[in-house]
Parts: sequence; structure tokens; C-alpha cells
Amino acid sequence: MSFPAIPENMAAGAPTGLERLQDLIGMDIAKLVNFTFVFGAALTLLNYMSRSMLSYVAYFTTSVRLDDDDPLYQRVLQWITDHHPPSPRLCSMRAISSDQSAVEEEALLRSLKGKEVKSQGKFISYRQLVEQPLIKLQPHAGTHLFRYNRKWILFRHTVASENQYTQLMKERCYIQLQCLGSSVDALQGLLQEAQSYNLGKTLTMTTVYRPTCSLDSAGRWSRYNTRPSRNISTVIFDRKKKEELLNDINEYLHPRTRRWYADHGIPYRRGYLFSGAPGMGKTSLASALAGLFGLNIYVLSLLDPSLNESKLMKLMSDIPSRCIVLLEDVDAAGLGRRDLRGEQIKTAADSMKLGTADFSANQLYTPPPSGAQTPGTAISLSGLLNAIDGVSAQEGRILIMTTNSPESLDAALIRPGRVDMHVDFQLPSLGQMRELFVNMYCDLAIDVVEHTKNPAPSLDAMADTFASSIPEKSVSLARLQGYLLQYKQCPQEASRGAAEWGNRIARDE
Repeated sequence: MSFPAIPENMAAGAPTGLERLQDLIGMDIAKLVNFTFVFGAALTLLNYMSRSMLSYVAYFTTSVRLDDDDPLYQRVLQWITDHHPPSPRLCSMRAISSDQSAVEEEALLRSLKGKEVKSQGKFISYRQLVEQPLIKLQPHAGTHLFRYNRKWILFRHTVASENQYTQLMKERCYIQLQCLGSSVDALQGLLQEAQSYNLGKTLTMTTVYRPTCSLDSAGRWSRYNTRPSRNISTVIFDRKKKEELLNDINEYLHPRTRRWYADHGIPYRRGYLFSGAPGMGKTSLASALAGLFGLNIYVLSLLDPSLNESKLMKLMSDIPSRCIVLLEDVDAAGLGRRDLRGEQIKTAADSMKLGTADFSANQLYTPPPSGAQTPGTAISLSGLLNAIDGVSAQEGRILIMTTNSPESLDAALIRPGRVDMHVDFQLPSLGQMRELFVNMYCDLAIDVVEHTKNPAPSLDAMADTFASSIPEKSVSLARLQGYLLQYKQCPQEASRGAAEWGNRIARDE
């Protein structure tokens, strides 16, 4: 009886796969597995002990949390970046590119003085002037320990993603400041210093906020941009009306006025209606008012397709007590007058057909049924009225509504209490056209007029010639400004060509 032959490698005791692996790593597999388990258990124990110690230490610390929807969040983040920048090894950084601000533009002009700017022919490439765009680094996520007023402050910036109810991922950030001790004086002082530091930087700036609304979000205010405040003297407007408006707003913002409103049981709100043809400076005046009184602007458009009544109510209740709410082109949102039958009147001609009796001051307005929407917008008139001065509406704000056709607005929207002052913007008069010319070239008066070799008319004389060459109340301010912008450095040419330009405008119309 014969048996099968045994392979030579097995007969010689060849190493198995496990033995080959041991030879490859130079270590016993059993010892490696035991070491892995011990190391993992040690890490778990250390993690548990560190968490326990941190929770125990938390009893001896004070912490403050700032969410990203609070204006103080950005101010503290900017203060930390400028005064105590964290190390990239401990805190990840976010790179932010921004356009050149007015201060940076001035620094750029100073750096270019005495230097020859390379250009192709007579055209200058801006990329040759700014070779490296401004890039800022801000803390993104992580911790940072620094010393402030002889106390150690732990700065923790956390970024979380929210997708509980929607498929849309959205980052929500918050800052947590923590220090030893039970007193909040150190953290309070830090927050106050960050606020004052931001105020000093933005004293001559105006921040514009716009709503961030999507079909899946509830709506929130987001900072749109920050720009230099416009001087009120650059807004060409009737002097008497401007003075009345400024005095009225100044009286409303005075601290004693709020107490007077509360003592008399009157809601502390003020509303203005700016009406006039396009290009008359309604939005420019609102921006200049914000700069003059040190207020931020919250711009809202009822034509936003993602805006509905619930989001509008939330946005109006989230605005701060001291700000300007600019509600643009309310006539374009379909919130027109309604007759006694509830039918909307879209134009002034339609209102004339129904007769003046339908629009008496004593007319009762019947709101549309619940859920009804006006054409062109998801906001009904009753929803807008509730958002403006309803129970949840914020007090202390200044509401400015702009419209091109005030006669088409419903009486309930512009009644006293909602609109306290109606400011009518009319086409510029002779004096306003002259004022526009002087404001445009006042900084060139010395260089262009006095230091030229050939005698030239004075700036006032050129302004008189310009204003008398164009018919009064015939052209909008925006159109006049567009003409003067063609001669930014040449007031004499602008004055000489005004008559021909005015005649051409009259022929085209």
C-alpha cells in the first residue's frame, strides 16, 4: 500500500503566513495585539479623565457664549484677530478676501506718489496697481489661550453644521470665552473693549444689512456691506424740507422722547414716506441720514420671492431698537389701494375712474381673507401692517418707505401712526441744480480756477451758467449727475455744454 508523497516545503517545515508576517514586522503578533488593546484602553481612560477634570474645573470658571447671529460676535472676532491672533497650530484659520476700502484706497494713493504707473498707451490697468489683493485671516475653529488684564482667557471658536429639518447644510458658529473665577468683570471688560474698538473703526462707516431668506430657512439679517457714511450736505434736496426732516428725526432719537412716548402710552416708532420719480435721491437721503445719526440700515424688499409673511414678521421683530429700516418701492409690490368691493386699483388713472368718494379719509378697509396673496408678492397688506406695527414689532426703529407713485398706496398703509411725515421729492429747481454743480466741483475750485494762467470764470459763475442753461424742474438729479460725471475735472466744459445737452434732452423727450 502506497501513500501520496508529501511536498518538500511542508516536509522541510516551511513558515506559514502568520510566521512570515511576524518576520516582516519583526514582532510577535500576540504581543502587538495586546499592546494595541492596552494603548486603546489607556487613551479611553485619559479621555474620560480629561473630560472629568474639565467638567470639574468648569465649576471654578465663568464663561460667556456669543452666537453668530449677534452683532457682538463679529466685533469680538475682529478684536481677537487684531489684538491676540491665535496660533495656526491650535486654531484653524479662515482666509477672507475683501475689496479695497476707502482707507486702503487712500493708503494705495499715498504709496503711489512719486512713482510712475506703467500703462498701455493712456489706459491704466488696475491689476498693475494692486498686485496682491487684501487677504485677512480670522479664527475658524479651535481654542486659543491669551492673557487680558492679568487674567488668562480661553477663547474657543466652534463651527457646527445644522441639517435637522432640511437637506441643506449650513454652518452655525459661536464663540465661548472662559476665565477662572466667579466674577464676570474680566469678560465684561473684554466685550466692552471689543465693542468700543469696533465703534472707533466704524464711526464714519455705515453698515447695511439685508435678509438672508431661502425656501427652507426662517429668515435672518446678514451684514451686506460696510461703506463710508455719506455726508448729508452731498444730498441735493429742498433746504426747508431737509431741515424739517432732520429736526424731526433728531427730536425722535433724543433720549427724553422715548420716556415721553412710554408715559403717554404711545408706541415708540416713527415712519416716513419718501415719494418721487426714480433718480431723485430717495435712497441716497436714507443712506445719508444713517451716517448723520450713526445708525445702521436694514434694507427690505417685498419683491423677494423667498419672503413670506411669517419670515417678514420674524425679520421685523429681530431688528435692533436703533436703526433705519428701508422698505424700498412699496408700490411695486402690488400693495395698491382697494375699493369698497375689495378690488385692487393699480394705477392713479384707475382711482380717478372710481371717483374721489371711494378714497375719503373715513373709508373702512376690509383686509383680504386669511392666506390671500396680492399679485406679484407673497405679502398681503394685512401681513405688512402687522409686521410694521403689530404686537411683535420692534420699537425704537425708524421706518422709511420709498415709492414712485404714492397715490397708488392704500390709505391704511400711509395713515398717521405708520407714516408720520410725507417727504415729496420733486424735480430740481434752479437753486438745486446750482448746488449740485458746486458740490461736484468744490474740491477743484482752487486748482482749476485760481491757479490757471488764463483768467477763468469763478465756480459760482459757472454754476449760474449751468443752472440757467437747463429748464427748471425738467431733468432728474440722477440725469444731471450723469452729465456732470463726464466732466469730472473740467467744470468749464460742463458749464459751456449744458445748454446744448439740455436742448438735446428736450428733443429726445
